Amino acid sequence: EGHMDLNTTNATQYKEHPLQRQEIHKPSSSNILKGSGDMEKDTHYNKDYQEHHINRLASMKPKNEYLPPTVP
Repeated sequence: EGHMDLNTTNATQYKEHPLQRQEIHKPSSSNILKGSGDMEKDTHYNKDYQEHHINRLASMKPKNEYLPPTVP
């Protein structure tokens, strides 16, 4: 049977170049977003929609009193 060339043009033409890994570093804090003073934590939503404690009414549903059958 025939021979099939499984090499791609990219694999045959591309020359691998040596690369150096770059050093990974975390940037230092710029302190731009730090403000002075305390943060106000009260929002308009929390002020306008405060939780109201409501006493729950007793259920009108009759209690389920299960009576097992007396006949065997």
